[in-house]
Amino acid sequence: MLLKCYTNLLCHMEKKLFHKLVVFLFLFLFISSFDIMNDWRYDMKMNANEKNTKERIRFRVAQWNIGKLNKGKSGHTSISKTDRDARILDFHTLINDVGADVLSINEYAPFFSITDSLLEDSLDLTKDAILSMYSYAHQGNRYGANCNFIASLGFPLENFQEIDYRIHKQHRYYAVCNMSVNGTSIKIVSTHLDTPQYEMERSQQIEELISAFSDDPYVIICGDFNINDSKEYEPFIVNGYTMANHGILNDIITFPSNKGGKAIDNIICKGLDIIGIKVYKTKLSDHYLLACDVVLKED
Repeated sequence: MLLKCYTNLLCHMEKKLFHKLVVFLFLFLFISSFDIMNDWRYDMKMNANEKNTKERIRFRVAQWNIGKLNKGKSGHTSISKTDRDARILDFHTLINDVGADVLSINEYAPFFSITDSLLEDSLDLTKDAILSMYSYAHQGNRYGANCNFIASLGFPLENFQEIDYRIHKQHRYYAVCNMSVNGTSIKIVSTHLDTPQYEMERSQQIEELISAFSDDPYVIICGDFNINDSKEYEPFIVNGYTMANHGILNDIITFPSNKGGKAIDNIICKGLDIIGIKVYKTKLSDHYLLACDVVLKED
């Protein structure tokens, strides 16, 4: 009799324990489901962000006043073949290291010296040797030292134009072309404004640039702006532009030759985010090379 009662008691306890285990297991699974759902939602969000990042088009832009291939000085009358080949390699190495998809050059010069222009092995030493990796290139006219140049690695450059500023003390203009990136048309501009003593003229030239591209959603303006003070960039900011220089990193010295240095070279964008800003402190020119990555803004 006692054995039977003991057996019944054990069965009853086992049933209660079993029921408790079932309830515990149910609660455990119920609570865990929230973590699983949150992990799923997080994974979905991360995948979406990764997808959006991949879908946003990103490329590198560089701006350089190349200083007439002679640190801003007048070109040599002649140069030895050894020196010429060494300079070509130095310039080519820097351009290759920067790896810009789009390159703007001011004070572009096709040769190191007058005698280079007589060589039979090159019609344009700079384009053919130093910038040989670029598939598309357009050069504006030369007016003294002023000559603007735009090159692209793989994005076609179309409808190239050279437009003189209405107001200028020196012969100044901006070069512009259309660049198509995965179906999106972007205006690419290269310019070199009047020198520092002509602030009023530069102000008019900046206003002309802003007005010229007011209806274009995507614009990249590269150039040597010859500013005396960074406040001269403010009209761009007011009109919705962002910039590599005088932007999130404040002023970046690109013209060290001037006492104290000046932030006169810039990459100024509308409709694109600027990231990965870098300055290359080269001695190949009297200007440093400025580069950044740009990303098409999300709608």
